[in-house]
Amino acid sequence: MKPARRRPNSGTRARSACVSVAVLVLGILAGCNSKQTGQDETIFQQSQQLFERYLEADAATAERSLEEEIQLLENAKVPLYLPRQATVLFTECARLYVLEEKLGHGPKADLALVKARYWNLRRFEVDGALTDQKLEELKSFAPEKLAEIVDKSDKEHTKGKGAKYARRE
Repeated sequence: MKPARRRPNSGTRARSACVSVAVLVLGILAGCNSKQTGQDETIFQQSQQLFERYLEADAATAERSLEEEIQLLENAKVPLYLPRQATVLFTECARLYVLEEKLGHGPKADLALVKARYWNLRRFEVDGALTDQKLEELKSFAPEKLAEIVDKSDKEHTKGKGAKYARRE
């Protein structure tokens, strides 16, 4: 027994209804997305302010600034743009690792290093499939390399001076 044939019109109407619903849902999501983008940007602006405070602070204040910034980005109440979130968190956890090492806070430095490695992995994953080349690069982020990255970045953001807590003034 052959299956009954559908009338051409019923399939067309069903597809048309699905397309209409999809357009409506996308429109709603686009509206929410633009709202989230504004909230997303607000969080990254707050993050930037905490980073700037870190650059010009003594060691204790720099540590608090980094901890607050990491907390802000890890626990945001709105979805953040993951490539940006992962990159900033990798960098700030690496900064916290370097700072905790300089302060002799071994367990806190170890925790910051684990987080830096986690967010670095997330940064690579967001970029797509982990190729052999990406895995090798990921493995190359040893503590010494993180310290070099942090020092170079801090100097770039302070016209060659570096973070205030690390300067010999």
